[in-house]
Amino acid sequence: MLLGLVSCDKFLDTMPDNRAEVNSASKIRALLASGYPANTYLTFNEYMSDNVDNLGDDNPGTNRFMDQIYTWSDVTEEANDSPTNFWGESYLCIAHANQALDAIYDLTGTSSIAEADAIVAAGYGAEMAEALLIRAYNHFMLVNEFCLNYNTQTSSKDLGIPYMEEVELELNPKYERGTVAEVYEKIQRDLELGLKYVSDGYYQVPKYHFNTRAAWAFAARFYLYSEQWDKAVEAATKCVGSEPSSSLRDWQSIGKLERDWDVRSYEFVKSKYAANLLMLTSYSAFGYYFCYPGITKYSHNSYLSFTEVGYAKNVWGNEQTGWRNVSDWYYMSPEWYNGATF
Repeated sequence: MLLGLVSCDKFLDTMPDNRAEVNSASKIRALLASGYPANTYLTFNEYMSDNVDNLGDDNPGTNRFMDQIYTWSDVTEEANDSPTNFWGESYLCIAHANQALDAIYDLTGTSSIAEADAIVAAGYGAEMAEALLIRAYNHFMLVNEFCLNYNTQTSSKDLGIPYMEEVELELNPKYERGTVAEVYEKIQRDLELGLKYVSDGYYQVPKYHFNTRAAWAFAARFYLYSEQWDKAVEAATKCVGSEPSSSLRDWQSIGKLERDWDVRSYEFVKSKYAANLLMLTSYSAFGYYFCYPGITKYSHNSYLSFTEVGYAKNVWGNEQTGWRNVSDWYYMSPEWYNGATF
């Protein structure tokens, strides 16, 4: 009886933990696949823009969430497309990146990215690079959504966001926001180390990860936003190469496809096209919200479309002729983009 009690006591001394142990390169890669946000900023950004009109206060086709984002009110409603979910999903992706880095440190006998050379020598350079790019990208999106835009005059004083660099082990911790400039400095540090070691060699489907071209495209945008003009040009050149036309979408071929929602949507997102640098999946109702039958009170309507956006006269041609009165040189009308993306 005593032996049984002792055995039970030792068993209960061990805290239950059914989390997977990240103890190999393959498990690190699997974890990093969860580092790309599944919630998007597109809906609340578009509905705060002039791409949407209020079609009448007596129009019942709305809900509280859409009322709040259209009027720039504090958003209290939960939705896949809400700012709260985008914030939480982005930090979840950052947490995955930090967990992957922590596993890399354990497997290589290192303690931080300051020992990058040792990590690379141990064969984990590509995994480290992807984790750093994921961490940099998600912080970049967050600081641009929720803080003032970067500028060299005021960003050293403007409030930033918490920059997460370690695995969180405390319950409900308190963080310092720092400044926008400080956030950008840390993004640049992670980005440039990631660029140094990013690889296309270890992915089964590279377009769903930060591959080399996608990393340089992100770098070009970061340097543009941070007013580092020469670096922006250099990064963009490394992304598109010496023949930028080879990275453009072949609109003439797409224009010859059957005018069918599924056909054109699937064609638009194929990973084989050089124009598609990085593929993400998102939980979103944007395709429902943005078309007129979805949310009828606030909508991207025909007036906006024909005077400002998809059906307006554009760089491909000035003739308002052809199918649905769309310019003959505009090969993909907006609904194909909605279907392709969502």
